[in-house]
Amino acid sequence: MGGGLAMMWKEDVNLDIFKFSENQVSAVVTESDGFQWVLTCFYEWPETFERYKSWALLSHVSSLMDGAWMCIGDFNGMLSSSEKLSRRLIPPRQMDAFREVLETCKLTNLGFISYPYTWNNRRLGDANTKERLDRAVANEAWRTKFPKTMVTHIISHSSDHLPLILQNHESPKRT
Repeated sequence: MGGGLAMMWKEDVNLDIFKFSENQVSAVVTESDGFQWVLTCFYEWPETFERYKSWALLSHVSSLMDGAWMCIGDFNGMLSSSEKLSRRLIPPRQMDAFREVLETCKLTNLGFISYPYTWNNRRLGDANTKERLDRAVANEAWRTKFPKTMVTHIISHSSDHLPLILQNHESPKRT
């Protein structure tokens, strides 16, 4: 998957992978209080002409969801023109397609703190492009359970993508 995946996990939280492919890994997470939710780590096809495969995959995973769900990863998609710094504009249909699949899957962007772009082509001058391609999204059930979650883009010089840190700054609500 893309630049790789690394997770740090609390000992009293269980993670059981139930579905995986080249572009996603999905697992049931069981919190110490017994609450279960689904984590999907996602990597979208980087080629624009194959993005429909990514959206079909995300919609398929969504069809398996019955409860709290959070998806994090490299979506290679942007929701608005403010998520790109470049001389080249984002075609509106690409942003529309990404917004549409998130809406269909009932996923909402979790936002972020820190530097606004997560990918850089590392070219010089006018050829440089920076984009926010990596993000975390979640459904209402997950956001209700973990309302104080923060996503931070951290600086890394070893990759063209910035790592994401997802932290819950409050104990989960009991349901």
